[in-house]
Amino acid sequence: MSNPGDEARVIWRPHDAQRSPMGRFAAAAAARWERHLDGWPALHAWSVDHRDEFWRSVWEVCAIVGVPGDTVIADADALPGARFFPQARLNFAENL
Repeated sequence: MSNPGDEARVIWRPHDAQRSPMGRFAAAAAARWERHLDGWPALHAWSVDHRDEFWRSVWEVCAIVGVPGDTVIADADALPGARFFPQARLNFAENL
């Protein structure tokens, strides 16, 4: 049986958040877009407020092989229904 308040207790934290994959992504995106993305709340807020920048960074940092096209998100507010990189041209197998 758990004690009241156990839900809020942190049970694991990375030794160096900057070296985690998410930390490296945040650092690369911050440099690319000249933003201050210190900490997960800032990264999340940026991903919501600047969706085009966020998803363009995902494409770049993940090193997706292909041409993303000019449109990052079509019908962004129609979730479900939004289309990411609708003009993209890539070879699925090459990206595996």
